Amino acid sequence: MDVTKLKKSPKCPYCGNVMKLNFVDNRPTVPRDNPNYWECAKDWQYVAYYTCTHCSQRTGTTIKAPQAHGSDPKEVMIAAYVEAIPGALQKPLTWEEIPDHKLIFMELRGIDKPIPSILRQTIDDQAFYTMESGCVFTFAMDELGKRWRPWATEPTEEERSAQKWIG
Repeated sequence: MDVTKLKKSPKCPYCGNVMKLNFVDNRPTVPRDNPNYWECAKDWQYVAYYTCTHCSQRTGTTIKAPQAHGSDPKEVMIAAYVEAIPGALQKPLTWEEIPDHKLIFMELRGIDKPIPSILRQTIDDQAFYTMESGCVFTFAMDELGKRWRPWATEPTEEERSAQKWIG
């Protein structure tokens, strides 16, 4: 893949806005004529990753795609792009996978569209969520998959219908 063909930036899996490429050049700051230059240069790597500035402003949390590392800047940018593009259909999160204080999408059985939500705390197998409206709801762990299910990103209709409800 040619880096010039990366015309469209990946979209944030949480809010759908375009993500921004962050490219870090970790080349040594030692001048080339310094005898230690090649010692420093052998460990240098480029780092690239995409972040969502919209989610960061809304939630105060940096939404970041996995980082790509390497010595070739073009290859690193392509790898970061590939990492930021979701491939397979996603599945609802398990109880253990639910992130604390991060934006997720809560699907309630019988409701047409998942609701952006943030887990505030868990107490005795109860999860307390703040919905986008500001309302706080409590969900029981034993109802996970029966009456509610959390998604890491907003699920498509195809993803939602591919996952059957329990009971």
